[in-house]
Amino acid sequence: MMESQIVQADKSYSPRALPWLTLATGVAASAFALLLTVVWSSPGSPSPSSSQMLFVSRLVLLGIALGAAASAVIRQPRSAMVTGTAAVTTAIASWGIDAEWDTLRLLLGIVTYVGAAATVILLLPRTLQKAIVSLLVLFHFGGIFAAVTSVPPPGASPPWLIMQAWTRVYRPYLQFMYLNNAYHFYSPEPGPATLLWFHIEYNDHSSRWVKVPDRKHDYKDPLLLEYYRRLPVVENVNQSSASQELPQEVTYRRASAASFHLIPGAQEIAAYLPGVSQYKPATGNAGRLLESYANHIAKAYPHEDPAVGIQGIKIYRVVHGIVHPGHLALGRDPCDRALYFPYFQGEYGVDGKLKNAEDPYLYWLIPIIRAAPEKGLAALGDKPLSQRGIFDPTIELHDYLSIHAGSSPWEEDQ
Repeated sequence: MMESQIVQADKSYSPRALPWLTLATGVAASAFALLLTVVWSSPGSPSPSSSQMLFVSRLVLLGIALGAAASAVIRQPRSAMVTGTAAVTTAIASWGIDAEWDTLRLLLGIVTYVGAAATVILLLPRTLQKAIVSLLVLFHFGGIFAAVTSVPPPGASPPWLIMQAWTRVYRPYLQFMYLNNAYHFYSPEPGPATLLWFHIEYNDHSSRWVKVPDRKHDYKDPLLLEYYRRLPVVENVNQSSASQELPQEVTYRRASAASFHLIPGAQEIAAYLPGVSQYKPATGNAGRLLESYANHIAKAYPHEDPAVGIQGIKIYRVVHGIVHPGHLALGRDPCDRALYFPYFQGEYGVDGKLKNAEDPYLYWLIPIIRAAPEKGLAALGDKPLSQRGIFDPTIELHDYLSIHAGSSPWEEDQ
């Protein structure tokens, strides 16, 4: 009985039983879509009506190709021939997509590599297959364990071995799979949310603000899923280091700028915001992501008049501080403007490139604070925190972000 079942199972994976028609349909559809892409990009562009028809035809062909590949894998998931052919189909499909659809091309590229790896594993002996899959599972959960335990506890440092595993082994994998943010956010205490604010200045001297995420515009469902899914986009650039010893040229440029602009110097701000880091340079992959975001904003938010171009895009990484429970009990608004801490990330061109790497305010805090109007920040003196007017709406708000950007980011919220 057992042998007959094994024989029957083996026959189901024989060449005759493979879904050849489905596989051939997927390869042919993806190849035809690639051919249409070549025609689309060839010199002598087709007419608008022909372009629209080509675009729709490509989408239909790509849908057929990917659907056929997925159907074949579902029917014969343990066949190396099927997974290999499906990988070829997704590879051709990724080449048949416009370069502007970079996210979909990246997804199909990942699926291609996964399919190729699965094909190699399926060609190995069964014992070796089980060993490889078991090691991959252990590696995955080891990464989650490292993500949880690498967070330093209050007043202590994380274990040395965990930090080595996190830094040298798991961090690239976890960041690529985006498996580290949730564990870091909830362990041991949730930190403040990070936002990205873009100030777009057009050539006709008009401007607009784009905020990511924006609760007002991203409120598209009762559970705010659209809003919360945009938070990880910002967390990807939330990679900065609070430098204790600043380079001399950085502090000199900042001090010189304070002498000519209306934004107070670092020492004056520190007197009112003690313990708040004022300089947080971007690290890791944050610089490349900011360039990509700036390029996307330039394409997604053009001027109403197509003839008017974009002069520059200023990016601010805004930390929305969590209101203290005691202040909340006293009536402080959790969205009080003084709870926002904007860090200037630079001004970018429409090509996504940083305009001035020596900008005196680059990576510096542009404060939003409350102080007495007649004496400015100097009026605060040595008053205790509860008397400094941090959340007293009757005390004037000094919004240096609006001064630095050239327009107020709060106008659309009013």
